[in-house]
Amino acid sequence: MGYATIDGQAANQVDIPTIQAAIQQKFTPPAPAAKPATTTSGATAAPVPPASTVTVDVYNGGTKAGLATGVSQALVAKGYKAGAAANGSVQSQAGAVGTQVFYGAGSSANAAKIADYFGATAKPLTSLTAGHVEVLLGTGATVVPSSLVPASAAATAQNPPTSVGTASASAGNNGAVGGAVTVTAQAKYGIPCVY
Repeated sequence: MGYATIDGQAANQVDIPTIQAAIQQKFTPPAPAAKPATTTSGATAAPVPPASTVTVDVYNGGTKAGLATGVSQALVAKGYKAGAAANGSVQSQAGAVGTQVFYGAGSSANAAKIADYFGATAKPLTSLTAGHVEVLLGTGATVVPSSLVPASAAATAQNPPTSVGTASASAGNNGAVGGAVTVTAQAKYGIPCVY
């Protein structure tokens, strides 16, 4: 931009692309800056590494047989690597009524996520190997937390399928219109009835 003399005439020189870029810059709002994730306390939360990078050991501090295995399987279904699943007596920490979650170096974000399933707070444990989380089920623990169980499995567990009799259908049409369906039920005095 500037002034020039063209054919003896005073003229303004205009650089159209420069003016267009300047106008676009002035009238285009800046892109929003990405905000880091924050916790409920307002502190910036560390990103949670993939579950597959963490090994979870589960120890049963209660009396319900097989609970450590059930919790371990539920965590594996969430993507974590299976570690030990054993009685709490083989674990070095003292048991408590509530479930406790401990973590080694590099596992704090995943440990916090796992602790949420149990309504607990994750705590560092220097004796724990890096990349490991340890769950010590409390003495009052009797079931796998519903937050760990997939919705479809929880619905099936709460509403198991029931059958009054036996139904069979032609293998070719699975009981579709026109197929034969036989239902057998017990009558009042134990005499089978076929409908």
